[in-house]
Amino acid sequence: MSRAFAVLYLLFIIGIAPLLAPYDALYARSGEETQPPTAAHALGTDALGRDVLSRLLVGGRVTVLVAGSAAALAAFFGVLLAVLAASHNRTVARIASAFIATLLAFPGILLAFVVAALIGSGPLQIAVGLGVSGAAPFARVMRIAILQIQSMGYIEAARSLGGSRVGILWRHIRPNLASAFWAQATLAFAWSLLNGAGLSFLGLAGELAQPDWGVMLAESRGILRVQPVAALAAGCAIVLTVLVLNRLSTSAPDARRS
Repeated sequence: MSRAFAVLYLLFIIGIAPLLAPYDALYARSGEETQPPTAAHALGTDALGRDVLSRLLVGGRVTVLVAGSAAALAAFFGVLLAVLAASHNRTVARIASAFIATLLAFPGILLAFVVAALIGSGPLQIAVGLGVSGAAPFARVMRIAILQIQSMGYIEAARSLGGSRVGILWRHIRPNLASAFWAQATLAFAWSLLNGAGLSFLGLAGELAQPDWGVMLAESRGILRVQPVAALAAGCAIVLTVLVLNRLSTSAPDARRS
C-alpha cells in the first residue's frame, strides 16, 4: 500500500500538480509583492508578486524530474561499476574497486557541486553531477549484494553444471538483486532530490525565474521576515517528498531464487 501511495504521489507531482496551478508561475504582478496568504493567493506572493502556490506546484515537476534523472544515472553507472568490481578478472575488479573508493573519498554533495560547476548551470547539469556522485555509493551496495549472492550454494551448483558467467549473472544473480537495487535506487532518488534542491539553492539551477523548490528557497531568503510562507512551503514540499521516497525504499520487492 505504501509503495502504491508513493508512486501515485510522485505521478501527481510530475503530471497533475502543474495543471492545478491557479496562476502563471512566471508572471510577476506589480503592487502585489510579498503578500501574506489570502483568498486570492493561498500561500501568498513572493518578492516579485508571483503566486507562491503556482510556483510550488509547477516547480515540483522540475525538482522531481531532476532527482529522478540523477537517480537513474547513479543506478546505471553504479550497477556497471558493481559488476566490474565483482568480476572474476582480478585486474578489472581491482581497477573498478579503486575507482569506487576514489569517488567515495569525496563528499557526495561536494563532488556533485564540482561536476555541475564544470559542465555549467542548469537542471540537466545538476542531474549529471548528482548522478556521478551517487554512482559510487550505489556501486558499493550492489557489489556487496552481488558477492553475497555469488557465495550461495545454488550459484555454485549452477557453475558445476557448466553455466556460463554471463548466464549465471543474468538468470540467477540478477533476479535476486531486486531488493537491494530497489532500496538503493529509492534512497538515491531521495538523496538526489534533497541535494539537487541544495545545488539549486546555491545558484546552479540556471534561469532563476524557472520554478524549482531549491530556487524558491533561495529567492525567499530576502523576504523571510515579511513572507515566511514562501520558504516554508518549498521546505515542507522537499521534506514531504523525501519522507515519501524513504518510505518507498522500505517496501522493496522480495528477492527470489531462480
